[in-house]
Amino acid sequence: MKATPAIALLLALSSPWSAVSAEPAKLRARDAMALAQALRELDGRKQVVKVNGQDTIVVTPWEFGSGSLRLRIANDLAILSAVEQQMTTIRAAIFREVTKGGSQTDIAPGSPEAAAFMKQFEDALNQPAAGTQDLARIKASELKLDRNEIAPQVLEGLRPILDQD
Repeated sequence: MKATPAIALLLALSSPWSAVSAEPAKLRARDAMALAQALRELDGRKQVVKVNGQDTIVVTPWEFGSGSLRLRIANDLAILSAVEQQMTTIRAAIFREVTKGGSQTDIAPGSPEAAAFMKQFEDALNQPAAGTQDLARIKASELKLDRNEIAPQVLEGLRPILDQD
């Protein structure tokens, strides 16, 4: 696959994006971003409660009973937030490249520029994400699923780091 100048520069600056590596397997950038969203859902569940007669949404923390688990979640989110930030930078670089650095703020759908942008961004999303080889694993038992009714789609999102025990 031939990298465009914008992607080549950004990938060269972040050496962990190498396609061939002796390191443990890394997640693709798109999977890392989905995992970040799932981990954020572990902050707690949203509930509607009455406060002074008004419906108010509050976030009630899950009952994990483990500071160690919360610390691993925070560390994983730090790694994944860096991936999200890098993808934002890559997306902006691709946009500048496709629009040839003009003053455009968007690309017309169906245009050759839109197709070029989508192809390059899809290529970037499918690259291994830096740092994801260092993500901590989570055991299903640590989530206390008998007490915490975590949505199935969140559990599915956690799959890359979730061990069923």
